[in-house]
Amino acid sequence: MAELLASETIVDFYCASARLAIELDGESHDGRENYDKQRTHVIEDQGIRKLRVANDDVLTNLDGVLELISHSVGLGPMDSCRGQRIEEG
Repeated sequence: MAELLASETIVDFYCASARLAIELDGESHDGRENYDKQRTHVIEDQGIRKLRVANDDVLTNLDGVLELISHSVGLGPMDSCRGQRIEEG
């Protein structure tokens, strides 16, 4: 993943093949809800899905964050310890 420059909008992580942008939210986003909504519209208007993840979740619930990303790109359950897909059934 890499940063995306989309109409002068930079996101934290971007996966071009999945057309998925990920923004990490921390204290720098406090009080900027309207600005963040505008940025989301700019990104989504380009056909890019956007996930917002709290910094605290990355630090304290990384497995949950990886599951969210995996589900968002249609991969199904992930074994985050090995980074490999778990087949269901």
